[in-house]
Formats: sequence, C-alpha cells, structure tokens
Amino acid sequence: GASLDEVCALDIAIEPTEATCRELAAIHRSDLTLLSSPVELEALVDRFDVPRRKLALAPLFYPPPRASPPFEKRKHVCFIGNFRHSPNLDAVAALRDVVWPRLRPQLPPTAECHVFGASASKAHLDMSSSTFKVVGAVEDQFATLAQYRCLVAPLRFGAGVKGKIADAWSARCAVVTTGIGVEGMTTAGDFAGLWSNDLRRLADLAAAAYLDPDLWARCVDKGRLALAALCDAHDNLDPLFDRFRADRAALLDARRADWTSRILWSQALRATEYKSRYIEANNRFRRLQADVRAWADLDAR
Repeated sequence: GASLDEVCALDIAIEPTEATCRELAAIHRSDLTLLSSPVELEALVDRFDVPRRKLALAPLFYPPPRASPPFEKRKHVCFIGNFRHSPNLDAVAALRDVVWPRLRPQLPPTAECHVFGASASKAHLDMSSSTFKVVGAVEDQFATLAQYRCLVAPLRFGAGVKGKIADAWSARCAVVTTGIGVEGMTTAGDFAGLWSNDLRRLADLAAAAYLDPDLWARCVDKGRLALAALCDAHDNLDPLFDRFRADRAALLDARRADWTSRILWSQALRATEYKSRYIEANNRFRRLQADVRAWADLDAR
C-alpha cells in the first residue's frame, strides 16, 4: 500500500459543486476561519488561494486522560461515530461486510464487534447480528471505549481530524484504521496505531492488536503521546486566543485590504437585498389575493 507520507499528500479531487462554492465564498468573506485539520488548512491555501492570514488551526481540545483498565480486563472491538455522518455509515457497512467476517475467525469465540453512535435509526440497529451489534448512543464515550481492546475504523472517505480516534487514544484503546483515518492525526509523520487501505489487511492488523499484549501496549502508549501532542486543551487554546486578540487589533486594516472579501460581501448584500424585495412583493401579492377573495365573498352575499 501507500506510505504514510503519500496518504497525507493525496490530491483528492474536489468537485466544484454549489455547496463547495458556497463554503469557499463564506471562507473568503470571513475575517477568520477555524480549521481542525492541518491538511484542510494547507488545501485551502494551496488549491483555493485562501490567504493563510485568514485561517487558523483549531484542533481538538482534550483534558488529561482518565485511568482505564489494562489489556487483560478488556474484550471485544468497537466503532463509534454519529450515524448522520455519511463517512461513518460507509465505515459501519465496510466493518460489517468486509472487515468483521475476516477478523471474527481470528479472535476468541466470545469476541464481538459493537458499534456506537448517536442518531441510530431502526434500520441501523437492524444491521446487528449475533456477534456484530449496533448499540446506538452512549452517555460517556470514554468510559465505553475503555472497556474495549481495539477501535476499528475502516473510513473510506471524509476529511478533518477524527474525534473517534482521539477518543480511543484517551481511553487507551488501540486504533486500527485507514489512510483517511490517519489524515490529520499524525505527529512528525507517524501515526499512533495501525493502518491499511486494504480492508482485509486492516482486519489482520486488528487481530494482531487484539491478541498481542505487547503490540497493544505499544499502540496505546503511542496514542497517549499523540493525544498530548495533538489535542491538549491548554496547549491548543492559548495560541488560538492569542490569534483572536491579534486579529481583532488589526481587524479594520485587514478588512480594508481584503478586496476579495469586500467584493463577495457586496454581491451577498445585493443578493440579500433582491431576495428581500422578492419576499416583500410576494407578501403584498398574497395580501392582495386575500383581499380579493374577501371582496368576492361579500359580493356573493
């Protein structure tokens, strides 16, 4: 498969859809846009000509991890993610249809795969089988993940940093994922877990992490270090607040110099003006229709 550097440098095609154009216009109009992933930040600068001064990195903000059970006190594998997010739905399907059938025979007979996440519908819950169980929402994801040996996340598309992976690191749960899962979650080019874009290979890696206490310990120890490096609340919030204060002090000068933003705001305001005129005219027409019907009723009497 591809190397980690190759995965992180992928030139993923982005279609110029209406939604994409709206998002880019909103970014260009804004004084500052916060991004959780350095990959997305660089893409906006390099591919969409957004000035770097208008972007700020706002990664995840995690407190110090809690104490959690050791390897021998844990069992089963899991996945967590909101069911309204299409990359999660696809990952659950890949986990059930491809990964779990290959992973299950390599694990102890009692091992199961549990899927957690908000917004699970009846159709999602009905994906369950005797060893693959869609549970739905949980009150405390950290306490839940701390009961499992491995988080298996076969993400095949999506972007940004992955909260599920940071959650697993915090709960000392070994992470097995794909190159998409790795994106935005590396320290010095290294990922604190195991990964492959080949889902059969991913299943084999998950089996190794589940069964080998030394490999599991290496993964979770690297995960704790990665969590501290990437997601520490104190380290990430202070620079962000400094940036807010600096940008606010120079806000008027920055706005005067930002002609792209001024043009887009002008167009947006004009569009809003004409939209408001349309709404006003439509409301007058509806009132007139109501008056005509009332007059017709009076004449009929």
